[in-house]
Amino acid sequence: MSQVEVTKVAGAILFAALVVMVIRVLSNHLFGAEGEGQMEQAAATAPAKPGEAMPAEAKTESKPAAAAPAAAPAPAAAPAQQAAASGGGDADAGAAVFKGHLCFACHSFEAGHNGVGPSLAGVFGRKAAQAPGYAYSDGLKNSGIVWNEETIGKWVEGPQAVVPDAKMVLAKLVTDAKERADLIAYIKRESSK
Repeated sequence: MSQVEVTKVAGAILFAALVVMVIRVLSNHLFGAEGEGQMEQAAATAPAKPGEAMPAEAKTESKPAAAAPAAAPAPAAAPAQQAAASGGGDADAGAAVFKGHLCFACHSFEAGHNGVGPSLAGVFGRKAAQAPGYAYSDGLKNSGIVWNEETIGKWVEGPQAVVPDAKMVLAKLVTDAKERADLIAYIKRESSK
């Protein structure tokens, strides 16, 4: 390898690390490191039904909580939405997961448009490390993975657990099973357009 190639590779690695750090800082700033725990705490201290009294431990705040409007019954899912759902996931909800976990910062669904990560166009059924024009790690090239619901599900829980030398570092792991199912349904729908 020539000195120029080594410098380019080192620069690319440093740039990728910088991008990952910026994404993590932004996600912590936008969503907070304790965001999930705060949501669980809020759910645990909220009244079970409108009009019920709040638990005593929830009344410690000095500001009164605004009354929530009565919820309308949820409309039945359209057949097209149900068809788009994969493995019990909701593709429309998966769009929010894709955005919330900052997947869009590195990936697109446009064929041949690689960013920090490879294009996800046509990813389902494709062997790993096969998106044209993207430089993959040797481990991923040799992994034998074929992308499907199961492999993508494991991947978004932690890429390094699947392929130790994987270049992908998630800003926020997708540890919630429902979020994973929704994300997979969304990726499946968008990648096949």
